[in-house]
Amino acid sequence: MAKVDLLVKNGEVWTPGGFIVADIAVSDGKIVALGKPPVLPESADTVIDAKGKKIIPGLIDTHTHHRDPGFTYKEDITTATMAAAAGGVTTSIGMPNVNPPTTTVERYRALIEHHSKNAIVDFNHNPSGTVPEEIPGLAKAGPLAFKIFMVKDTGRDYPHMPGIGINNNGELFKCFETVGSTGLPLMVHPHDQDLMDEIEGRYWKREDRSPQAYAKAYRDYDGIIWDTAMSTRFLVSTPICGHSDNRCLYYGGGCDTDTSNHIPQTELRAPAHDETIVMVNTDRYGGCGGERAVYSAANSSATEIAIHEMGHTAFALADEYPYYAGGSETGHDHHPATEPTEPNVTINTNRATLKWNWAVAAATAVPTMSNPSCGTVDSRPSPVPTGTVGLFEGAHYYHCGGFRPDPMHLGPCWRLHIASRRRYTLC
Repeated sequence: MAKVDLLVKNGEVWTPGGFIVADIAVSDGKIVALGKPPVLPESADTVIDAKGKKIIPGLIDTHTHHRDPGFTYKEDITTATMAAAAGGVTTSIGMPNVNPPTTTVERYRALIEHHSKNAIVDFNHNPSGTVPEEIPGLAKAGPLAFKIFMVKDTGRDYPHMPGIGINNNGELFKCFETVGSTGLPLMVHPHDQDLMDEIEGRYWKREDRSPQAYAKAYRDYDGIIWDTAMSTRFLVSTPICGHSDNRCLYYGGGCDTDTSNHIPQTELRAPAHDETIVMVNTDRYGGCGGERAVYSAANSSATEIAIHEMGHTAFALADEYPYYAGGSETGHDHHPATEPTEPNVTINTNRATLKWNWAVAAATAVPTMSNPSCGTVDSRPSPVPTGTVGLFEGAHYYHCGGFRPDPMHLGPCWRLHIASRRRYTLC
């Protein structure tokens, strides 16, 4: 190997397999080799003997409030990045509540130029995307993301100075749209300004404008200022995850119900919870089960959808539908010969070994109702009284061979009963 810029020798280097004693070669600011002589060169422009020291990857701090420019009596970019280096942080990403705030391309470039001359570790900066016409240019200037505060401080101009806050949902939506077109993330600091003005104003009436009063206002009434501001907004113009109607009401993470990257606030606040159901504020019809249930709240069928999806999530229930796409589809005439794992559908017609035999009355025939034409759904009325538990053919998306316990094939109350041997009054 040719001569390199930097050689760090004899250190204990962290690897996926643990610490190993090795040398690190660096050229043009990048690690080009890890090993021992003679693999690595004997010399370099700079050689550091790290014997007895640990060498670990530098940390990346994605949320830092640098105070330069505007508040350098607190710190400047040099002292801020010195502190970062001392703590093992080699990349520090700043927020836009500086003065002047980075709401324009001109201001952003001036900040980057100043930081480039004075920072001692790598850095980036998230500008404030509050001026829609500036957003495209800002995106091209090199930020990793944008940041908007829903805060407009009253009686002070720090830490949320004018220019970085929007609390009008229409204006906020416009900024969402514009940032979305750039492909960059947008972080939003949630806040309910109306509530803050009222709650903090009560402290002011007592002539208390202290930092403690400011903090208490945020905490009062179980943090209502934060909680009421945590709204979910959707801007969906194309099919998501293969669903042309977006029926799963995608809300973060991955496709369908893979929501591992978006943990609902209820799970953070109630770690001992049993199940989570996410209510999406939309009139779009839909929902999904899975790790977490999701349903549309503003739809007229909201309650039924919620119970249905919770049946999937809480009890691992199958869809009992005797059709896949309306009833006249092909390929769904006969259920496969494998017994389903779900507790509410079966191919078994033996009363003695039926999954829900404990709920079937001795006088009820098994099967209770059979489909005479497997080319379509059996649309005849049930031959037994409403509420009768039995074995009705047509389930699990198949016209024949699969059986359900309820003739309506939609009864969420009954399905919860079958799964848990208890009756619930959720309908």
